[in-house]
Amino acid sequence: MRRSAATSRFAAHRPAWLTGAWLLWLGALAALAIWQRAPGYMDEAYYWVVGRAWAAGQGLVEPFLWNYLDDPVGLPHPAGAYWQPLPALLAGLFHRVGARWGFVLLAAAVPWLTWGVARAWGLGGTGSAWAGLWAMAAGFYLAYLPAVDGFAPLLVLGGLYWALLPGACRDAGRGAWRWAALGALAAGVHLTRAEGVLWLLATLAAALGGGPGRMRRLTAVLLGYAALMAPWWARNLQVWGRLWPPGQSRALWLTEYNDLFRYPAARLTPQRWLAQGWGKILRDRAWALGLNLQTTLAVHGGIVLLPFVLLAGWRARQQPALRVAVGLYLAVLGLMTVVFPFAGARGGWFHAGAGFQPLLWALAGEGFETGLTWAARRRGWHRPSARRVLGGGLTLLLLAMTAALTWGRVQHWNADADRYATAWRAWQQLAPQNAQAGPVLVVNPPLWVWVTGEPALVTPTGGPGALTAVAQRYGAVGLVLEANHPPGLAAWWVEPGPRPNWRYLGAAPGVQLYAFALGSR
Repeated sequence: MRRSAATSRFAAHRPAWLTGAWLLWLGALAALAIWQRAPGYMDEAYYWVVGRAWAAGQGLVEPFLWNYLDDPVGLPHPAGAYWQPLPALLAGLFHRVGARWGFVLLAAAVPWLTWGVARAWGLGGTGSAWAGLWAMAAGFYLAYLPAVDGFAPLLVLGGLYWALLPGACRDAGRGAWRWAALGALAAGVHLTRAEGVLWLLATLAAALGGGPGRMRRLTAVLLGYAALMAPWWARNLQVWGRLWPPGQSRALWLTEYNDLFRYPAARLTPQRWLAQGWGKILRDRAWALGLNLQTTLAVHGGIVLLPFVLLAGWRARQQPALRVAVGLYLAVLGLMTVVFPFAGARGGWFHAGAGFQPLLWALAGEGFETGLTWAARRRGWHRPSARRVLGGGLTLLLLAMTAALTWGRVQHWNADADRYATAWRAWQQLAPQNAQAGPVLVVNPPLWVWVTGEPALVTPTGGPGALTAVAQRYGAVGLVLEANHPPGLAAWWVEPGPRPNWRYLGAAPGVQLYAFALGSR
């Protein structure tokens, strides 16, 4: 069968060595997925457990409580009150073959999407090849690409978005399908992360430019967005009686990260937030800005690639698509610094930046070629030789950094799950009558459910009083106290022993076990 002209042109511009590198990289992704046999952190455990429940026909529910923001009634709790549903749905779709492998398949497309982004932005063939190669040297992100989380979906959605946007902006008066597709991709980002609504606003702003046909473009964007969001809205109306889950607004009034787990959450009010004083409010946001800028440099810019990104961005500064990209990037950075400083600095900006990475890698490839051309002309270098030496050296440096960062993260990936498995065995031995009598309180409830199959509640912020109130209200039978415990329980960790309403059972590696016994000492 003859290939189409477009397919032939695609293959003609695609270097064979890039395909070879991609095959090696695919093997690395598979090796990571095999090594990461358990969820490595709470977000991943959340999506994995919710997806598993959905695949089993239980609906989108949480057999745990990991915060108390919406004043939950009990277990099971409707999913999606804080985190968005798409990663869990993908985990459920691939549950039979292994949830992680669906995310590996998505990650496998990222280098080619990055290559396509570079081509769509009019970047040269060599610069596009560097972009695709450097997407494989993914730095901090590589360890998280096989994770049951939003990283791989965001990279794919972002890659498709940035590949379509330049053409939509150039042919603003035609091709309404592009604008509808951009609206649908913005919905996909929104179903992955809550700040996806900013992607919709950026798309609407882009649709307002470019001459006549604004209403047609705006309508196409909104229809594309609503087509994907409508099922989620319908589900929210059925479960909560509203488009957006209750309690989310309380996340605006955190005075520290641990407030996310405070009980009762009704104490998170604007008055309490203002009472901390503007000095602390501004210091918190300055702290978040400092950490988020470090993430911009080290994670999004890959340290050594950021100058090339800035160079290419400056050269393309007149492109409407780039203005949209810069505006959206700054808007998300502002959200993660000013509105949600604690969540943003503690990983939110790291997560959210994944949607921009295909474009950043594409710009880095073009910026490298631009800088190389300038240096070769100025110093009289033989350009092909300089490209091989400098480009190869830069790639090796990126690969070495990626390998070191990835190993530093994945070598302990399964440690929390192993610790919970040990704690569960100790709990069954020390309190066999309580082992399956009700939920226990832990730092990472989704992971406890993943390991044990038993329900769990998050250990609340608020001290012993909050701990007892939560146990009494939600029927907890015990506490697995960990080194990473709320500050109000420090004395329980340092001096383990019986406490009012709690009976001390003993210790296991990394944990101390308490049984809830109202009225006991």
